[in-house]
Amino acid sequence: MRRFVAIASCDSGSYKPTEEEFSTGWTQHGTLAVSPRISAVSQLPSPGFDEWYVYDSNAGLAPHQNFVNGFQFSALATKDEFTEKFWKQVVELQPLHVLGAGLPSLFVVTRDEVIFKAITRTKS
Repeated sequence: MRRFVAIASCDSGSYKPTEEEFSTGWTQHGTLAVSPRISAVSQLPSPGFDEWYVYDSNAGLAPHQNFVNGFQFSALATKDEFTEKFWKQVVELQPLHVLGAGLPSLFVVTRDEVIFKAITRTKS
């Protein structure tokens, strides 16, 4: 909430905002769709093979390469060129969060310590 969502992939392709969404502040940067500041979850499309980058600002956003559409992409793979490109993009763009839903896994990358601790906390 209160952040901008840059959609690099939605349902295995680029997300094209509707005319109504453009009128509410959505923008398109190449294949990247960028939301206005989100105030309700209903402002976002339904998920499926998605890759979303969450930012505090929408200033200077450029097209993002998507990775979830690569078969069996894993943000945690080692010695994988595709994964290395993903992390290079994350380091360069500095999103607050990256949310990915591909095959066979989901992933969350975050710089928010509270969220990180909440999703990695193990139950006793």
